[in-house]
Amino acid sequence: MNTGKDIALLVVSCDRYKKLWEPFFGLLKKHWPDCPFKIYLISENPDYPGIEGISEKDQSWATRLKSALQKIKEPYVFLMLDDYLLTEKVDTKKILELFEIVKKENVCHLGVTPLLHPVSFPQFKDYPDLIEIGEDDYRVTTQAGFWNKEIFIKILKEGETPWETETRGTGRSYEFSPFVMMKDEFLLKYIQGAVGGKVSGEIKGYLEKEGFDSSYPELL
Repeated sequence: MNTGKDIALLVVSCDRYKKLWEPFFGLLKKHWPDCPFKIYLISENPDYPGIEGISEKDQSWATRLKSALQKIKEPYVFLMLDDYLLTEKVDTKKILELFEIVKKENVCHLGVTPLLHPVSFPQFKDYPDLIEIGEDDYRVTTQAGFWNKEIFIKILKEGETPWETETRGTGRSYEFSPFVMMKDEFLLKYIQGAVGGKVSGEIKGYLEKEGFDSSYPELL
């Protein structure tokens, strides 16, 4: 089985969200201690112990991400945003099995969390846990998942926000296939740490429970 040498875990952030780095990486170490992927952190001044930083100064989310993708050597990336705080242990064996499927079947994107709205999509080939995404508003998503790097670069458009990347990028994505997603199982269980630049009460409570600083009501 591939040990993850062809793929990088890419964490997209910015200096304004720097306070989330300690809980993000602390919870990553706790719940995914055997993560086999090289980890990169994108930010203006990415300085975190043991993590390779990619410095991107442009203020556009998509521009920064596209530039960073072009700088790394791995042909695949596992995308996570800086406020995806893990809550349960990650099954590395299952993650690597999915990565083998991505490579074998030339998958453009494989999301490791199911769609949030009920839609009937066909099973992907002979994999009962996976569905193939056809027309859907969020065929392109910034939720955690695998990406073929070159396809991702082609879909990203300079100047767009994460939300524009999802909505407008979805339209651009129909040139490529297949796009695949977990049918109903969450391979990564996490809570989103920041919404609209603010940390919710639920997140603050979780950070306190895990022993992290939760004293900042706003990040931006």
